[in-house]
Amino acid sequence: MSSSKTEKQSGIMSWIFSNEQAKTVVRKSRKRIKLSKPQIKLNKLMNEVTNYIIDNAENSVTASTPINSICLSSDEPFVYFASSKGSVSCFNYEECKIVNDSILHINSINTLLIDHNLNRAVICGESPIVRIYTVPDFELEYEFKEHALNISKIYLNHGLCYSGDVGGVVNRINLFELKPDNFSIPNIGKITDLLVTRDNNFLYVSGDAFIKVYDTKTKKEISQLNNHTGIVTCLAIDPKSEYLASGGEDCNIFLWKIPDNTLFKKIGQHSAILRSLSISSDGIFLASGSDDFLVKIWDLDYERREQTLGGHKGIIRAAVFSAKRDFIFSGGDDTMLKVWKFPEFQEDYFYKANSSTDYNSVTFIPDTKALMSCGTDKIVRRWDKNGNPSNAFATQGSGLKICISQDERYGAVGDELGILYIFNPFTFEVHHKIQAHRGLIRDLCFSPRGDYLITGGGDSIVYIWNLEGTENLQLRGHSQSIWCLCISHDGKRIYSGSSDKTVIEWEAEAACEKKIFHIQEPVSSIAISQDDSLIITGGMVGIVKVWNIDEAWLESKFTVHAGVVTQIVVLHSNETMLTAGTDFKIFVISLLYREAVTYFSRKSPIYSLVVSSDESYIATGEKQHIIFQENPLSAQTISVAGPIEKIQEYLSYMRDVLTDKHPTYDNAYDNFLILPHYVNSLHIYSFLNLKEYISGALSHSAATIKTSQGFYPLSIALLKEFKGLRDEFVKCFCAVGKHNPFILQIVENDLNSMNTQGFGALNDLYEVLYQETQRKSLPKFCESNVVLPITNISDSPRIKISDFFNENGISNQGTSMIFKESYIKLNFHMGSRQSLDFLMSLSTCKNNEVFKTPLILDVIRYKWETARYPLMYQGFMYYSYLVTLSIYTAWFMKNRSFQITLFIMNSLLNIFELFLMAVSGKYYFTYIWNYVDWFRGIMLLLYEYMEWYNVLPELMPSVFAIVTFLSWARGIAYFRLFKTTRYFINLLISVISGMSGYIILLIYSTFAFCFIFIVLARDMHIPDLMLNVRTSYNLVFGNFDFESEIIELTVVTLGIIINPIIMMTILISIITDVYEQVQSDCLSSDIKELIFLNIEVENLMFWKRKNVHRQYIQVVKEYEREDDLSWEGKLTVLKKSLEKSHHSTLQFYGAFTKRLKDRDELMSQNAKKAQKIIELLDREAEKED
Repeated sequence: MSSSKTEKQSGIMSWIFSNEQAKTVVRKSRKRIKLSKPQIKLNKLMNEVTNYIIDNAENSVTASTPINSICLSSDEPFVYFASSKGSVSCFNYEECKIVNDSILHINSINTLLIDHNLNRAVICGESPIVRIYTVPDFELEYEFKEHALNISKIYLNHGLCYSGDVGGVVNRINLFELKPDNFSIPNIGKITDLLVTRDNNFLYVSGDAFIKVYDTKTKKEISQLNNHTGIVTCLAIDPKSEYLASGGEDCNIFLWKIPDNTLFKKIGQHSAILRSLSISSDGIFLASGSDDFLVKIWDLDYERREQTLGGHKGIIRAAVFSAKRDFIFSGGDDTMLKVWKFPEFQEDYFYKANSSTDYNSVTFIPDTKALMSCGTDKIVRRWDKNGNPSNAFATQGSGLKICISQDERYGAVGDELGILYIFNPFTFEVHHKIQAHRGLIRDLCFSPRGDYLITGGGDSIVYIWNLEGTENLQLRGHSQSIWCLCISHDGKRIYSGSSDKTVIEWEAEAACEKKIFHIQEPVSSIAISQDDSLIITGGMVGIVKVWNIDEAWLESKFTVHAGVVTQIVVLHSNETMLTAGTDFKIFVISLLYREAVTYFSRKSPIYSLVVSSDESYIATGEKQHIIFQENPLSAQTISVAGPIEKIQEYLSYMRDVLTDKHPTYDNAYDNFLILPHYVNSLHIYSFLNLKEYISGALSHSAATIKTSQGFYPLSIALLKEFKGLRDEFVKCFCAVGKHNPFILQIVENDLNSMNTQGFGALNDLYEVLYQETQRKSLPKFCESNVVLPITNISDSPRIKISDFFNENGISNQGTSMIFKESYIKLNFHMGSRQSLDFLMSLSTCKNNEVFKTPLILDVIRYKWETARYPLMYQGFMYYSYLVTLSIYTAWFMKNRSFQITLFIMNSLLNIFELFLMAVSGKYYFTYIWNYVDWFRGIMLLLYEYMEWYNVLPELMPSVFAIVTFLSWARGIAYFRLFKTTRYFINLLISVISGMSGYIILLIYSTFAFCFIFIVLARDMHIPDLMLNVRTSYNLVFGNFDFESEIIELTVVTLGIIINPIIMMTILISIITDVYEQVQSDCLSSDIKELIFLNIEVENLMFWKRKNVHRQYIQVVKEYEREDDLSWEGKLTVLKKSLEKSHHSTLQFYGAFTKRLKDRDELMSQNAKKAQKIIELLDREAEKED
């Protein structure tokens, strides 16, 4: 369908997909913008994804009437379809358009068949006539009129046409000679479909709940195929005539052996009546169409999970394969002819040894692709990578769990009778057979080093087994059956989950209980994270929970499964986990961001899920099947992960989105993931700037994961400068981050870009990135002698008390404290490129509220504690130079020794500036004090040259005055190192920068009165301009002395009012406004200044540029003592206190109102009862009277 691809890639996407390697883009202003490398990389990724979606999504054409039959043309890419109104259309499926419409002027066409060798089409419909036409012009050649009743079905085979009517008569036509073939079988009964074997020896006819088999030579019925419970509606035969497929009103599809005419197997079923069956030209796949509006593709060889093609809105009457099996064509009552690209099946191999065996457990043999399994047939098997089984040994009871040690020395199986089998996984020799438990063994596993084995079962005991013998240690603590076990990666801790709703942590070496996790539901599966910091539990009701081991604290939970969670696997990256359940699903969950990403659907309940040691393959035990496949998460072939029955609908939906057809947003498609690119709907919506879709997806908790190229949806919005989308994502993260702070790690790599943009909601995001912890396991008080706050930089995302306090630091009373922890990692290594980039992006941030957020305050102050010392040393050196310059000025102006000392010190300062320029790059030229340093240094060198060689002595005082002024001015900058003077430096700079407008007005007013004075000075032929300027300027300071005429006095009076009074008033107002502004922004200004100072120091530390180690910041501080004792900090405390009080008041008011309402209802009920009692008493009184 390549010829139509250009037409489809229209609308929003056409500008980028026309040339994926484009390095520039033309904006609306017609200005050509050069794309950055990330933008080019993003465009290339989205181009690949879009091409895949468009190539694999169905194409369709709308006919004028319902489609009853589809037939392939001998010439590709054409296909014919017949309608219910008696027309035949030729469809070009590459160009996706109808190229010819032939109206045959007959009734509805039931069947259209073409004999490609004879170029003849055979058509039957609601009449007793079989018509034969020429192809491709569809001119009538012959009419067969031997039937008395309407024809229900026809079938072609090697120039012979078999026709069956509703009266149960089958005739045959010779297409070579266009005449009857002297073949007729009457009284067959109802006929819904018919076909013959390749050699024309056997005729199969359906019509009732069975299939009749006739010998075409004797014309006698020789067999009946009985297994359907309803009328058989459709048949199909493979090209070699080895198998017959049948479907019926019972919704089932059966496969029969030919010529044995015996049932081979049940293929599957639809949810409604079958209408069409077709087998591919290679005999491997079967297509079925049904009243449930679905087309399904079945693998006849491996019985893999069928592929479902959804999109029709009516009954499907026909579904056929193309000659090369690369496309599927379907049509039906919705008048749509759809062209589907042949779907890819997910499973690579399908293992099935015994139809009555449930495979309870499978496992990989480490470092191989071989599998071992155990199940209800009591046989332990080994499977090679091609699915060939070999029996290892038999168990007495049904095998429930199998495991292989990492060193491959041992294997172990536990059965339903509580017997443990320890064996050699290669020779299958059973070393030990032990009656381990008094009930069944539900789980077992080897230690990472393979030095011991643990088992757990129905007797609620965990056993630790010595592999060299039969010695064991018992771990008792559970009150009910043990369902699952796992061991930490260092082998020191054991975890057991039970139906008593607990998980117990055990010390392996001491064989004692260490900690209990209260899960609140029976535990069916358990796993441990790769860093041994988390355990993940799965329950009987489908909930997956993530627990912090150190604190036994529930961090996250996912209600994903609709049945028992049977297996949990954490992948090596420690970022992703897979969970399987009895609801036929395997979920992919981000352990890093704590959100469900997608899921794979299967045909049966999943009892076991394992991943190979290199994570390239996965295997599942699914009731009576074992599925072995390449891991779709790591495979390089592009595919779609998600509900398998909805994949084609997803592709069609996304095709419409990409081609600007504006389909209605559907959150069902947010569960899909295009692998290996890891692109989901949010990435596509972000790339297309579809804000409404983004809002819908975020409100339905769509996964905000990154692509294989590292692009998050937020990254895409920032890269393409979509401000509306950016704000939508930030709003979502601020809301979601309060109950799932782990998702905030997504913004980690985009902070610099957001800092540069400095938008309004950025400070809200920073507030959420750094939260007060509410975990009950953290202490509330410390000893009074502990100095707070304490800042810790940690590799661990969660606070560890040992990082802050020793054993004597914590108490039950004393100083109350709170803990804060960040949910993003930052680079705290001074001088690293990441640290510098972060600080530089902050320095350009226009949102001053960002600098008041606790995270920025703590980060910058932490860095300042390190950066202040190099700057103090630098300040000491400069003030040494300034003292030397002052001594020289006061007492040793002509002393050559002092001049040499000044020259040396000035040269050292200039060399340092050169070094700073080299390591700072472009940033050096953005700092005003650097220009002052160079001007000062150059002027001092000029003065010393003039002094040494006595050049232009009359200018030397002026030059030296400039040097002195610049030196003292530059010294002011070093007062920024101290908090007490930093405020006044900020005030001074702000006043100077705020006076620019005042100076302009002052100059304007001064020159205006200057020229007025010149006009009034009539007695002067040549007026003195500078004298009048000074006169006008003196008015500003109230210095005037006039003895002139009345008009001059009037002008002077106006000058006095305008210049000295108004100008001074304006100046005072400016200073007042600046003071108030600096006072209100003193905290943010202070932090800004510290940022610049930190940058100055980190630029010097060039040897640390390549350090990329990121860490978390964690702080403990005194309760309700904010970062600053300034009025801003106090207001923040007051604001938070009021918010808490308001929230508590609302809660109390709600509870109080509810209680009053309940009491009112109770009193109302009592009043009604009292009224009834009074009425009864009145009646009784009336009776007595």
